[in-house]
Parts: sequence; C-alpha cells; structure tokens
Amino acid sequence: MKTQKYYIYSLLSCIGIFLAHAALANESNPSEHLYELLNRADALSSTFEQRIYDGRGEVMQTSTGEMMILRPDKFRWEVKAPDEQLLISNGEKLWIYDIDLEQVIIEDAQQTLGETPATLLSGQTNTIADHFTVSCITGRNGEEWFRLVPLEEGMFQWIEIGFREEHLHRMRMLDSLGQRSEFYFTGVIVNPRLNTDVFEFTPPEGVDVIE
Repeated sequence: MKTQKYYIYSLLSCIGIFLAHAALANESNPSEHLYELLNRADALSSTFEQRIYDGRGEVMQTSTGEMMILRPDKFRWEVKAPDEQLLISNGEKLWIYDIDLEQVIIEDAQQTLGETPATLLSGQTNTIADHFTVSCITGRNGEEWFRLVPLEEGMFQWIEIGFREEHLHRMRMLDSLGQRSEFYFTGVIVNPRLNTDVFEFTPPEGVDVIE
C-alpha cells in the first residue's frame, strides 16, 4: 500500500511540474529561467518511463505509459505497463481508475493535489519561490537541471527538473524516507491540439466507484 501511495503521489507531483506557472518571471535568479522554460507550453503530450528506487538505490518498480497535459489544471496520465492505471483530472474532479482491480476512486482535484507538491507548482494560489529554493545544478550531455528544495520539511527532500534543448527531458525526486523516483520523457510534443473531452471520464459499468 505504501508503494502504491508513493507511486500516485510521485505521479501527481510530476504532473504539477507541467502545470507550473511562471509567477516570478521578472526576478533575476535561477527561478527566472526555469519559469520561462516551463511557461512555454500551454499543452504537452509525451510517453514516459518511471522508475522508483529504494533507499539502497535498487529499483522497486518500473512503469511506462502516455500523458497529456493542458494548463492550467487538466491532465490525463495513462500507465500501460506493468499494471494498467488511468489518472484523469478536469480541474475539479480527479479520477483514479485501476483497471485490474476494476475500481475507480473519485476525489476533489484541488484537495488531492494540495497534498502533493503539485499545487505548490501549479501557480493557482502560491508561487514556487514561496515554498522552494530554486538553484541550477550541473548537467550532462547538454542537459540543463534545476533543483527545488522545500523551505519547510515535507514529503520530499528535493525535486529536480532536467531540460534538453529547452524541452523537458527528465525529472527526479527524493522523498523524506530516501526513496527516489525518476521520470524519462520521450516523443515530447509541445502545444499539441488537445480535445478537452480526453480530460473527462465516465466510470465503466460494473466497476466499483469510491468517492
């Protein structure tokens, strides 16, 4: 259960990065460039691979899938392997559909995202700088990295965002217990035309629905 909860939280935290708002673009510090890079995409689609590591650096779980983001608050995150799972938000509701368990959990999107760094990065009520110290870190192979360290103790020790050729390429985070999650993005399309219908969800007949 703990691994599953961490998995969902890390997904939502990653989604929050895409929804980030350039609230302090005029400040002359590392935050400015990060905000500029994040603010170039009002929509985004990509395939992804996520790896979760334990405190010893061993892989606990690997998953792959596809995602679509439409700022400021809509996303569709589809895990295809090893277990099928679907996370969809229209900004008001968040649907978490576990296909193998035939179960749909419906939650208030803002309240649920408020329990993760996603809301802190969404720009809806706060700025990133109110909660994180942003710094540049050395990258390799032409990658540009930013580290976000929470100003207060919480679920994560840090979150790092990596860009290649000014496009989001990787993301990694370390939680308070020493577990690390990394995301690798391929086939990134910036500002694709997305139908808002893909951010709505109707639970299939016969599945358990928990609100």
